[in-house]
Amino acid sequence: MSARPSVTQSCRSLIVFEQGDPTTFWYLLLSGEVELYAPAPNHRVDYRLQVIGAGSLFGELHVPRHTCSARVSRPAEFVRISQQHFISVYNKHADHLQPFITVMEDLTSEIASATRAKQ
Repeated sequence: MSARPSVTQSCRSLIVFEQGDPTTFWYLLLSGEVELYAPAPNHRVDYRLQVIGAGSLFGELHVPRHTCSARVSRPAEFVRISQQHFISVYNKHADHLQPFITVMEDLTSEIASATRAKQ
């Protein structure tokens, strides 16, 4: 696995990662859109958590596996950054990065809390 960030271009519908995959990378979206979603059981309609656009960083901070899935919803270009490298940068510059970050475990825990409250 390379420690150097790599740029990836992709077309619509590319699965960036799936729920349960190891959290080895963070992603900086340079252009396009990525949909974060919770896969539906039995292949029914997926639950859309958020659509993120250019300039966003997305990934997981404190969990070993992805808590949701991500797929390209509009042709996109993004930089893939190793988890270790991202965490070292984040620890130094969290106050500047925070407005641009989507932490997926936060999204999924909010959804779980809302679901429990409705029950």
